[in-house]
Amino acid sequence: MRSDIAPPTSMPRRAANAAPPAASVRLRLALVGGLALAVLAPAFLFAKPTATLAQDADLARLLRAMAALKLIFVVGLAAAVWARFAWPTSARLAVVYVLCAASSVGALTMIMKLSLVGPAALAFHASFAAAFVTAHFDRGLSSALQGVLGRADRFGRSARRP
Repeated sequence: MRSDIAPPTSMPRRAANAAPPAASVRLRLALVGGLALAVLAPAFLFAKPTATLAQDADLARLLRAMAALKLIFVVGLAAAVWARFAWPTSARLAVVYVLCAASSVGALTMIMKLSLVGPAALAFHASFAAAFVTAHFDRGLSSALQGVLGRADRFGRSARRP
């Protein structure tokens, strides 16, 4: 066994250009607050399901099962935004990321409550499209990923050879 190859670590090292902990914590608290508000507001504002959906139990079960599958995507989006806030970002991008995550959670809540399912589905898909477009044009995200992924190969060695 060669001793000059370090074993991979279980936790990645914090990037040199990572956001200061206070800024990262503030952004992540804004994300959690936005998600909580997005769950609570539709739950109280749209408490009753649409009459036709309330009468058709099979359709209601189908829509709720589809919403449960969409929950996986929402968790993935929230986790991606959470991870993105580990690096510096502009206030405008932070607001867009939080709004995209919150609107997808709010739309999912409305689908689960079976109220305004059509507009909620449009809002859900529009929020994901907006999040993908924002991530595509986010220069900080691409440089952060290059910093993390391009720095070391699978054995922990520097990717750039001397």
